[in-house]
Amino acid sequence: APLPPLHLLDPLFVWIDCVRAATGECWLDRGGLDDNFAVLSRDHAEIYMRRWDYVQEGVALLLPYMTGHMFLKAMLEVQHQVSVGRFLSVAGMACCLAAWDCGHGWSREKRFNCTADGLWRTQAIAELVLPTVTRLHS
Repeated sequence: APLPPLHLLDPLFVWIDCVRAATGECWLDRGGLDDNFAVLSRDHAEIYMRRWDYVQEGVALLLPYMTGHMFLKAMLEVQHQVSVGRFLSVAGMACCLAAWDCGHGWSREKRFNCTADGLWRTQAIAELVLPTVTRLHS
């Protein structure tokens, strides 16, 4: 799906996509904000893109057992008082190869491995998504 038109996204917000679960909550956030994709102004980019610098400099708001998602939320909303807006996800990663050692250990479990072509998490997903993608790009 295309991004929401940029003129509709208030530049005073950091806009982060949201994969909605059946509960209505953002599924990938896990208590914070998922950092796979964001739309933001240049002013907010300084904060968003320098998270690791803040940790190294000792000025980041960190708590024990805080995940990266929780850190992003605390840094934006608490430490820098940046408002966060949400929009429905427009893309996603279908697969994560075991050789990449990604997915928080999921790639080691057979049920989360990719199909033989390395593009899809399962054959069922490939059969569901591929015809739609092919139709959109033909």
